[in-house]
Amino acid sequence: MSDPSESPEPVKICPVCGKENPDSFAVCWSCQADLSHATAIPTKVTQPAPTTGAVAAETTSLPRTALRVELLVVLGLTWVPVVAAGIQRALAPPGSLRGLSPATTLLSLGFVGLLVYLIWRDRGSLASLGVTQVVWWREIAFAVVLVVAAPLLFVLANVLARWIDLPSWSRDSTTSALVHRGPFTAVALLIGVSAEELQRAYVIIRLGDLGARPAVGVFTSALIFTIAHVYSPAGSLPVFFFGLLFGSAFSATRRLPRLLLAHWVTDLIVLGWFQ
Repeated sequence: MSDPSESPEPVKICPVCGKENPDSFAVCWSCQADLSHATAIPTKVTQPAPTTGAVAAETTSLPRTALRVELLVVLGLTWVPVVAAGIQRALAPPGSLRGLSPATTLLSLGFVGLLVYLIWRDRGSLASLGVTQVVWWREIAFAVVLVVAAPLLFVLANVLARWIDLPSWSRDSTTSALVHRGPFTAVALLIGVSAEELQRAYVIIRLGDLGARPAVGVFTSALIFTIAHVYSPAGSLPVFFFGLLFGSAFSATRRLPRLLLAHWVTDLIVLGWFQ
């Protein structure tokens, strides 16, 4: 008796999650990715659905040891802009935006390029970041939801921090305003949040390649994001909540543009760009 899963109907392989879909499907049943450009292939050449541990073999050509080394190197490089920003912060005049300078902006730009290359290198595209076939009105609408949700989480985190009496530092509030609101500041912020969001996406993708559950990737990316900001325990809690929100959004939708837009606008609002 033949296996009922061996249907003669061609299937489409989702370019984002790698799941098989019937040829008639316009979007992936698993991640809702667009399948209009996916090529239908005969069922007889497809392989059985992989286990969780085998997903990495289909999504990336690198062995797990290489993935682990690459992940550790990238996490190590994360601290280069942080250290540079700390030096700049120590030398900058009081009241200026911490970590925002041409040097740190160039470092962030280089980090963006590295992460984009690493993701593209072993997949042959950037579909896993959701930057292909972008429907901008959907990205903007989702970004608006995130921009509204972020301050609510900040308030909740601050209330929780006060309730459990977490210690705070006076320098937590030194970035509450922008001294310069020119084009460089806006572009530098965009590059900075691009580095942060790409790192978030990279960590979630790579941990998934290594067989980790989505929740582990979201939690780990939020923890790295929080540590890199070097705030007090009370100041770190809102940042951690922010990381959980944005990490969950990427893990659920695999769309990076909406996170970039929301993070950029949130920073501009918090830092007083529109004042």
